[in-house]
Amino acid sequence: MTVLIWVKTFPAISETFVRDHVVGLIDSGFDVLIHTKDGQFNEDAFKALEGLDTYHLDTCIVDVDAYYEPQRFKRYVKGVGVFFNGLLSPQRKAYFNALNVFKFKAEAWSLRLLFRVHFIVRKKVSIIHAHFGDNGVMASSIKATGLDIRLYTTFHGYDIRLGIAKGGGVYKRLFAAADGIVSISNYNKQHLLDFGLAASKVIDLPNGIDTEAFKRPRPNVLDGTTIRLLSVARLVPEKALHIALEAVALVQAQLPDYILEYTLIGEGPERKALEDLVVRLGISSQVRFLGSQSSIVVQEAMKTHHVFLLSSKVEALPTVLLEAQAAGLVIVATDVGSVSTVVKSGAVVSKYSVDAFSNALLKLIDENTLWVEDSKKGQDYVADYYDVHQQINALIDLYKLNLYESSIKKR
Repeated sequence: MTVLIWVKTFPAISETFVRDHVVGLIDSGFDVLIHTKDGQFNEDAFKALEGLDTYHLDTCIVDVDAYYEPQRFKRYVKGVGVFFNGLLSPQRKAYFNALNVFKFKAEAWSLRLLFRVHFIVRKKVSIIHAHFGDNGVMASSIKATGLDIRLYTTFHGYDIRLGIAKGGGVYKRLFAAADGIVSISNYNKQHLLDFGLAASKVIDLPNGIDTEAFKRPRPNVLDGTTIRLLSVARLVPEKALHIALEAVALVQAQLPDYILEYTLIGEGPERKALEDLVVRLGISSQVRFLGSQSSIVVQEAMKTHHVFLLSSKVEALPTVLLEAQAAGLVIVATDVGSVSTVVKSGAVVSKYSVDAFSNALLKLIDENTLWVEDSKKGQDYVADYYDVHQQINALIDLYKLNLYESSIKKR
């Protein structure tokens, strides 16, 4: 069985869930193709695949527009051949429908949709699974031709915010065509229903993580006066990292007997502004910006730090909080999206409030003798509900169930 994963870029440092999806399917015996924009492999983020060399994931990259011819005359000549070839296929109905200009407009008269249908047929794709709603919308036209495939889309974060900003109508085509829409959190689910998605198409399946990879070698114990704090995030406005930095400066001023060391892993346009803020706060010697790092570096960092800080003003279900708890860190996080649901070891506070954030961090440090007990709660919770192997197995069961139901309908 061949599954096509539809994303814009692969790999992406911040999208470990896509990598885990791909690797999980390959481990389970699926043939996997990964559609990216222009069929490009993101060499700049190759370190996101560190330790996965044996999978040769770069060879999975494809472009569903591979048969599309940019030059118009050549395209139409080629299209005639593709169309008549399609008439000999069991999927001939989809080839016909791909030329329906009333339904598909530019996708039809440009022949782009015809070539995409042909690509899916030639590659023997059974399932298209898009990550992020806008990618699902692009894939939905292929399904809407009547092509005998399954279409799923997982919504994550920015796609939910897009629906809130522009209205759920931006996903109308996708919701009509999809066999299922995967919701990674109750927060996402409620918004998807508000956008107009039928409840029968909602699939509750959170992102999972490799809990074994994050297991720390020794308990989370404060055995000195140095408290190691960690954030892993893109350095962008929605992460509101200035809140965490200002809170760290406040706490350090109130705890002169302790040394707070704060490590930030991640890159983004806000880096210069955050570095300037660190200087103004007078904590330059205690803050390190490490930039983008591989998953292995992130895992090791989580195993050697005490407290994880998430100060975001918007989130859905932050996978990084699952990873941090799997590594036994205690948490200070803002109450956004489904954060309050998943944090079992630490504190959840109001967003935008430096005082609330710093007070929670102070209390956590004051109660450091409870860290071992609290971190165990977080580790157990993540292992029970967010283990990636459980999630992949559930996804595979879904794929196979729907394919079985489809074969029954044919008979």
